[in-house]
Amino acid sequence: MIIRAPLKVILFGEHSVVYGKPCIAMAIDKYVTVKIKKRNDSSIIIESKNFNIRIKKNINNIYDETLPYATKAVEKSFEYVDKKCGLEISIKTDAPISSGLGSSASLSVSIIYGIIKTFLEDVNKEDVAKLAYETELEIQGLASRTDTYITTFGGMYLIHRNIFERMNSELSLILFDTGIKRKTKDLVNRVKKLYDKNKEIVDEIFNCIEKIVRDAKRKIMRDEDISDLMNMNHGLLNAIGVSNEAVEHYRYKLIDFGCTGVKITGAGGGGCLIGYNRRKNYEKILYKIKNTYSNYATIIKTENIGVRS
Repeated sequence: MIIRAPLKVILFGEHSVVYGKPCIAMAIDKYVTVKIKKRNDSSIIIESKNFNIRIKKNINNIYDETLPYATKAVEKSFEYVDKKCGLEISIKTDAPISSGLGSSASLSVSIIYGIIKTFLEDVNKEDVAKLAYETELEIQGLASRTDTYITTFGGMYLIHRNIFERMNSELSLILFDTGIKRKTKDLVNRVKKLYDKNKEIVDEIFNCIEKIVRDAKRKIMRDEDISDLMNMNHGLLNAIGVSNEAVEHYRYKLIDFGCTGVKITGAGGGGCLIGYNRRKNYEKILYKIKNTYSNYATIIKTENIGVRS
């Protein structure tokens, strides 16, 4: 069985969402692909193509820190179906990992969906999203329902306090990987320290981001220009300390290449940038990027279908 789950980007509202503000996120047409095959013994063999890692475990001792999300997802799936069997699992991701695209959530969702479908005729996607969220929570100690929900169901959403309002809209963008690795937890903690020290000022920044998110929803639904909103949202993220000189260098180069709105997506500090152009002449922009940098860059669009086999 082959299962695909889309990755995701945060369009507006990262970081402020941690403090109860809304954000907009969407699934994209880049995927985690998982192949699952039953075995006739009690072995769980998992291979990650991206990391060139292969592990072998027993069905009664599955979890392994080498591939924590994959092995925890297998455990959760077996508990849910109340059955076990040997499995061969192969994993491949067609976009950069640890770059703010929710690859761990897409992986967890893919494996859980595939194992449930191996044993049961019908798969309840709400249960898949819940189990994948629990997988991330147990490994990270802190998790958002955003990534697991969006990769399970696909589409674009306004998200506020775990309420997901689907936006029947589509968007295409440039996705550019800065190649700068960072840990989401470190960036979240940096913002928290700033918030604790300057609560009133940072609250005002978050209020401004909320206004941007609300206006962005209206403009996206009407297919209007969101360039200014993206640039303002990025400027506010810079103000709370989640950009840096290298990120800004790449950001301004994307503007030079023709993007009219460019911002961090996700935690910041590195990872990926998303670029927007009202005229949607992304092929020309991508050509300029690839002639200048060897960084991963591609055109992405909304993926309206979530996990499937």
